[in-house]
Amino acid sequence: MTTSTTGRSTSHPLTTQPRPATSRRLLYPAAALAMLAFAAPAQAQHIVNASRDCTCTNLVVNLAKFPDDRMIVQFGNVSVPGRYDFAAQKIVAVLPPGTPAGTYLLSIFGGNGDSYCSVEVDLPCCQAGTAGPAGPAGATGPTGPTGARGPTGASGTNGLAGATGATGAAGTNGPPGIPGTNGIAGAIGPIGPKGAAGAIGLSGTNGVAGRDGLP
Repeated sequence: MTTSTTGRSTSHPLTTQPRPATSRRLLYPAAALAMLAFAAPAQAQHIVNASRDCTCTNLVVNLAKFPDDRMIVQFGNVSVPGRYDFAAQKIVAVLPPGTPAGTYLLSIFGGNGDSYCSVEVDLPCCQAGTAGPAGPAGATGPTGPTGARGPTGASGTNGLAGATGATGAAGTNGPPGIPGTNGIAGAIGPIGPKGAAGAIGLSGTNGVAGRDGLP
């Protein structure tokens, strides 16, 4: 945010105009403290302290007695973007992506290139906080469109034979069939054996009397 005091701006974007390297860049194991205080040098302007913010992407630098002017900030001899708040005497500089923990040279210059101060700062590791509780389940989204038909899969192996099923109920009688044609006459069989004598028959009735004979 930009405010004004007696008509002058009190907040300036950092100028990323590169400057010649003035000191070597040092890398050491990370310090345990998240914020370090620096002793004020002989000049009027000095850095009070510097630390990463909670996002681990910005370097917050607290200052003392810096003028209302544009600033150039170099971190490890690389000019970085950010913003200088004159009223709050604070610089929020954007760290290069993936900056590891270590010791770096922090230099601040005026907009005209004048060197204000340089100090070495220990940049600790960023530790992620504990995971928060799971949020409530979101509403079910709308049904998506039907996807394209996939290719035909490979044929599967034959399954095992199933068990024999139970005997079914007897069916109803069908209608009579059409009469068949007469068969061919068979051959005459052999003569059978002589039969036994039959019983004596009953006596016959008397015959009619004959006519008288001729004289």
